[in-house]
Amino acid sequence: MSSSARDSQLLIVGSDGAHRAPQPGPEDMGDPVLTGLLALRSMLGSAPEDQIGTRLPLPSAFGTAGWDQVLPATLVLLAGASGDVTAAGWRLGPGTDHAWRRAQEMSERILDAARIAWHGTGGTIELTAIGPATLSAAAQLHSGERLLADVGAMRDLPLMLAEGLCSRLEQVREQHPEASLHVLLREEHVDAVHRGAVRTASGRGRYPAHSAAQLSERWAALLGAIGDQHDDVTITLECGRSADLLRAARDAGATALALTPAALPTLTTAAGRETWEAIARAADDGIGLEILIDPGDQALQNVDRFLQTVRELGLEPAELAPLGVLARANARHAHRRDPARDPRGTDLLPLAGIESLLRLAPGIADRLSD
Repeated sequence: MSSSARDSQLLIVGSDGAHRAPQPGPEDMGDPVLTGLLALRSMLGSAPEDQIGTRLPLPSAFGTAGWDQVLPATLVLLAGASGDVTAAGWRLGPGTDHAWRRAQEMSERILDAARIAWHGTGGTIELTAIGPATLSAAAQLHSGERLLADVGAMRDLPLMLAEGLCSRLEQVREQHPEASLHVLLREEHVDAVHRGAVRTASGRGRYPAHSAAQLSERWAALLGAIGDQHDDVTITLECGRSADLLRAARDAGATALALTPAALPTLTTAAGRETWEAIARAADDGIGLEILIDPGDQALQNVDRFLQTVRELGLEPAELAPLGVLARANARHAHRRDPARDPRGTDLLPLAGIESLLRLAPGIADRLSD
């Protein structure tokens, strides 16, 4: 896509990369992965109109089994990692079990199916992974404690993730040379890590809080390592709901931030005011903003509240363009669930949700141009 085309866009539509597999039709030979990828290309493979762009998400998972979820899909990306799954969740450690191998196979299966379903595609392809803060709260050590308990693991995690993502980016680039590449780093639970709200294995205690400076350092290591090898890849970092975390993401070098309007504090509180002022400063300084919206949960009302708050802070909606709008199932409550537990069906986005968001896109674009 040319820079002039991007400059004319008001809105970019995409998703958070975790989709619920559709029922395959007979022409798809019973393969829900191929069916899903063909459907995604038909919906997001081209822009619906000049002022609306799209981003084609390469799903991390389709939710067809316990090992077909975003958490194991991210864990098997980690360079040099091995592990297994127990009743308490996914853990890193020596050896691999059947579920870990199936997660690896699914990751390759999705990539191989995309080679067929998306042959010749241009535009922008988005890869999704769980970021280091949320990953440290979701995955476990062999002892059963979460990665938050191990300082060394926390230090190594961003570089292991960066190496795995860079390898995956190379594979996608080889398969789809005409496409631009983008990465979305999901950090639904960074607030809990920052506050020290993640429970220990016993359930009776909580892991120590991690400062904004510590989190920024890990984000910077990840972003820098990806940028060193793929300086043309754009990255969106989901940055939580507090001003401290917004500033930490910016200090880490993030050039695009993802927020969930339905979960943000309001301007009526001191903390909310500080958060929204940090958002406004980021936008004013040219940081890209993307909002995570559940298409089935008062989507336009959430967009309107977001834009109205921006106006109250002295910014015009047009100054946010292009604004990213990403579909996420259960967006309002995503940060509240235990990151280690397997998602329910409602935590994965049905493809019909993307269709709903696309139908809303012209109205959102109109709001940005008013």
